[in-house]
Amino acid sequence: MEKKFFGLLVLLLFFFASEMNMVVEVDGATCAKPSKFFKGGCFSVISDSACRKACSQENWPIGICVAVFRCECRRTC
Repeated sequence: MEKKFFGLLVLLLFFFASEMNMVVEVDGATCAKPSKFFKGGCFSVISDSACRKACSQENWPIGICVAVFRCECRRTC
């Protein structure tokens, strides 16, 4: 009888735990590296789009100008 009660208790615990939607979303870490293909200064809207294009050629989806002369490629790790 005790085993049946314990089994029922565990079953109810799993049922209620699954109903609570205990899913936690975690943002992935972001990896970054300097672009190999970008040439020139990275300080205007035009060079920002060139930075994105250079990073896409390297199969990195995000290209951002950081500092004055550096194009940085980023993606989730």
